[in-house]
Amino acid sequence: MRSLVSRLALPLFATVLATAGCSEDDGPSGPGTIVEVAVGAGDFTILAAALTRAGLVDDLSGTGPFTVFAPNDAAFAAAGLDLADINSLPLEDLTAILTYHVVGANVPSSAVPARANALSGVTLLFDTTSGVDVNGISVVAPDVAASNGVIHVIDNVLLPPNVAEMAELAGFSSLLNTVGAASSIPQGTALTPSGPLSVAAALSSPDVDITVFAPTNAAFTAIASVASTLTADQIRDVLLYHVVNARVLSTQITNGDVATLLDLNGASNPDITLSTTGPTVDGVCNANPANIGPADIVATNGVIHVVDAVLLPIGCP
Repeated sequence: MRSLVSRLALPLFATVLATAGCSEDDGPSGPGTIVEVAVGAGDFTILAAALTRAGLVDDLSGTGPFTVFAPNDAAFAAAGLDLADINSLPLEDLTAILTYHVVGANVPSSAVPARANALSGVTLLFDTTSGVDVNGISVVAPDVAASNGVIHVIDNVLLPPNVAEMAELAGFSSLLNTVGAASSIPQGTALTPSGPLSVAAALSSPDVDITVFAPTNAAFTAIASVASTLTADQIRDVLLYHVVNARVLSTQITNGDVATLLDLNGASNPDITLSTTGPTVDGVCNANPANIGPADIVATNGVIHVVDAVLLPIGCP
């Protein structure tokens, strides 16, 4: 049975396709629905085939409003995807990709937020510095109107990112550089049936469901003198001190929650405590709790909460 998210996503995609061809299909009362426009658009054949295979076409005439980031045929080619690839994808994966292109609200290019969750539940990140980018992919034709929403045509295909990929998209370069430095350290405890994982592998693994309190680049700069004294094993432990072994959204945090950390190496890091005041996350060696914000950047295998300080289980700045 299809999930509610899958069923809701269908009307959104219909909107995108319909809008793309509105210049030719507009009737006396305005643009048609996504389905009506898609039929005459001509350059969304792969997207239309994907929607058909996923069984979403019948639902593409929903009332909305929806915003669809619609890859045209050239965008699929840029992503190295053709009809054969679409037909070989597991339906669950195909649906996850399609619903990642749809937001359940009317979002014109003049009011694009910093981030928004797609119907798949995974977060989209936006940049309006020069035009509109979504996850680093350019909107090449914005604000195509449809009767049930708006379509923004994009020049590549959006693939739902895992935690590591989302951290890269969000610009956490210092965190990822530190993770990379610790990635070769042997781990002692097997997290998955396939064997032990490094920190880097854990952030990318589909076998985990985690929460990462991700320090900003400025937070890492603030502890540079301390970090320079840490051993490789201690660096790994610092990183793991920011990873909770469960997906915890900000709405699920209550005052005094003690988080169960992801343990890859058998070491016992001290607890971290969560608070709704701020909200904050507190480690035993921090002079002050780290403030959380923004929160709830959702990836395929977990969620990221941005924090303004590095939590230290060993040594104090």
